[in-house]
Amino acid sequence: MPQVTIITDLTSNDPYLGMAKSVLHRQLPGVHLIDLSTGEDNKDLISVVYILKSSLGFFPEGSVHLIAVKNTSDRPLIKPEWASDPKRFLVCRYLSQWIITPDNGLLSLLGEGLEIFNVFYDDPKKGLFYLRDLFPYITASLLQDQHPENVGLKTQEFSRLTWPEPYVQGNVLKGQKIYQDAFGNIITNITKNVFEAACPKGHFEVVLPGAVINTLHTYYYDVPYGQPLLLFNSANYLEVSICGQSAADLLIPRSIATHRFFQILPCHILAKEGQLL
Repeated sequence: MPQVTIITDLTSNDPYLGMAKSVLHRQLPGVHLIDLSTGEDNKDLISVVYILKSSLGFFPEGSVHLIAVKNTSDRPLIKPEWASDPKRFLVCRYLSQWIITPDNGLLSLLGEGLEIFNVFYDDPKKGLFYLRDLFPYITASLLQDQHPENVGLKTQEFSRLTWPEPYVQGNVLKGQKIYQDAFGNIITNITKNVFEAACPKGHFEVVLPGAVINTLHTYYYDVPYGQPLLLFNSANYLEVSICGQSAADLLIPRSIATHRFFQILPCHILAKEGQLL
């Protein structure tokens, strides 16, 4: 049975998220409504894409994913016509599921195989609190007949951003933090395939403030409590962690939360103040 998920920076401390959920339940009695990720002030579009890419495979066909986060990203705008439009909303069919989002560039970061529809709505006020006043009705229509043509017109025009791909420069593998979870684990955009291509013999060294790592681990508890480790998570992204503690608080300079730039060397991963090198 299709499910409905919410990814938002709204929190349960305010009534807004509860309002939106109430309207969803009223429009779809008995709906399976899941908080996929809510309430993080630092949630940006890159982190939302990571959440979607690592989660969609666990949901049945026809599920609907509602995105309501600030339209923030430090990714460069390649062309002026690719700028976001906060008053425009899109429905996307992707991997046999639905994504409903403002036109903020998020969909362009998902990759190929997208079918996108520009939502039409007659009252501009619905765009102010779209998670409550617009998205529930689009969701109800999609779940009832699976025909996006009933809520919008197919389009090739939408905001576009660029995904922060890792790359090799000389003997340096460069990447970025793309997500930080509630445990303080730092997820990078370095995938297992990319890492193994850059380090074919498996030799490397990670130098962080107060810690040196030269071994890949499989489980968080492979090291004693309080010790740092490097592993590939279940989505096959390279992750910096500390057993039982927050890597973000103890290892990574605070400015990475905003700038997120770092470099990974095939034989050395170094960290300096303000960035990972």
